[in-house]
Amino acid sequence: MVGKVIGRDFDVVVVGAGVAGITAAIAAAGEGASVAVVTRGRLGNSGSSFCHLSRGWGISAATGVQDPADSPSEHLRDILDAAQGMSIPRLAEVLADEAPARLSDLAGMGVPLTPVRGCHCFNRRERSVRAFDVNMTRQVLADAVRSRRIHIIEESTVLSLLASSGRCAGVRVLEKQSDSAYDISSGAVVLASGGGTGLFSFNLGDPCNIGYSHYLALLSGATLTNMEFVQFAFGIAWPVPGALFAEELFSLRPVLTNGLGEDVTSKHFSADQYAKLCALRATHAPYTCACPSSAIDRAIYGEIANGRASRHGGVSLRIAPATGGEPPKSGLGEWLDWLRGMGADLSTGDVEIAPFAQAFNGGIVIDEHGRTSVQGLYACGEAAAGPHGADRVGGNMIASALVFGTRAGRNSARYAAETWRAAKGGQGAAVAHYAPAGDGTPTEARHLGRLRSIMFKACSLVRDEDGLQQAIGEIDSLTRDGVTQSNSSCRGITPACDAVCGAADSARASMDLHVALTVSKVILSSALLRRESRGSHFRRDFPQPDAAYGGRIEVRMDPSGNLTYTAPWLGR
Repeated sequence: MVGKVIGRDFDVVVVGAGVAGITAAIAAAGEGASVAVVTRGRLGNSGSSFCHLSRGWGISAATGVQDPADSPSEHLRDILDAAQGMSIPRLAEVLADEAPARLSDLAGMGVPLTPVRGCHCFNRRERSVRAFDVNMTRQVLADAVRSRRIHIIEESTVLSLLASSGRCAGVRVLEKQSDSAYDISSGAVVLASGGGTGLFSFNLGDPCNIGYSHYLALLSGATLTNMEFVQFAFGIAWPVPGALFAEELFSLRPVLTNGLGEDVTSKHFSADQYAKLCALRATHAPYTCACPSSAIDRAIYGEIANGRASRHGGVSLRIAPATGGEPPKSGLGEWLDWLRGMGADLSTGDVEIAPFAQAFNGGIVIDEHGRTSVQGLYACGEAAAGPHGADRVGGNMIASALVFGTRAGRNSARYAAETWRAAKGGQGAAVAHYAPAGDGTPTEARHLGRLRSIMFKACSLVRDEDGLQQAIGEIDSLTRDGVTQSNSSCRGITPACDAVCGAADSARASMDLHVALTVSKVILSSALLRRESRGSHFRRDFPQPDAAYGGRIEVRMDPSGNLTYTAPWLGR
């Protein structure tokens, strides 16, 4: 069932239709709940999970099939070591324990899974599999949703959360096609619209991922944590913008050239240093300052940030032939062939790479049931925090989406049945409809582009106090321009306002910018408060980890809309 719903309510509304949202919707429907999924895109083509440039999902689960000595306790050890004290241990434990069962569920639905050889991205044992065929995975999950009579509301944006007696009671939806906004009442809401990698000029996945779930959670009174830990990995800036660059290719010691024609590798490293760093860099996709190979990432970032980028904004890369002819393939033939098929021939030097925002390790604080601190509000997937920390074990993002998507879906359905459905005696509540009026402003997209540039320069691989302070000042200036006020009266868990100002496209553009500015300020401020380097967070002015900053930063919004930050070291 697809389309807008007027005059109908649901037990559970899921915001987002990536792997976490779909998993939550299926789990809620399995409990007998009536379920609606609201997505900005279309089912099967929404969010980073189904990016057309993805070569498939990597998933880690300690099944013991690849390594009989592996176990959930071994997986948990790797998670906690990578997190460096920044995870919520109980959530990490749940992830490690339940990932094998959720992987089995996925295989049982008909998704083919291929074991990955070797240990990568903080996994000390072979436990990763890959779902290579994204198109098949997309079709399998979309069919699973349709077969359960889950209602899909496509090309629509959730503007705010509704409230009743202190609990989350539904969502306000802005539909693009009809230029109208309306409310959907529900017993529970699951936030699953991903992270905020779209806040950066180079991002892998869906550029619409600008932190909507985080913003809605803040408005509702829920808590965010670990927002400074944004994971970056190398992506292709040209000729296939947004495609992930396989880290294993560093084993071939690529030649790097900046926009001035200078050899970046010899500029920053001796030949022996570069060879050793490349061997390390080939073992993990995400950037981490915990590994010496992070020097390669920072060297490339420095060339770009200091105005020496190549023509398309990255650094040119070429794989030198071993003895003439084709580059050596070793075990990388599939990657090289796939990239060549996409138009990226690594032997020509016409490929540019750059550090791309890949995933958020922080997000909304949840408990082991997927609940936030607000009654009736749940979160899962990249929108939620806890299973990961300063660094994230490779394959754990999809694994956590499956594990906590299932938990959030089941528990939100049970909550709705025990509280809301029983209280209303099975009678549907009226759904209010709001007709927007007036014209919006056309400048939001330009401001959003400026914001992405600010975030990449100040808050990607290399951060320092001056840059972060300057970026916060620029965001405050953009906010004062007054282009983000169309929905300022909608404060989440409060009675809905009487109208949404501006035409649908303009209202959504204004809302996008308001969300992006708010979430960006949270990230920048959290990075400013963490005066150390840890995992994916590197401070040039504080380049070492510091035990004094061993706790998590938590962020809330007070009733006046002001952001407040707490951490163990603040207020001393």
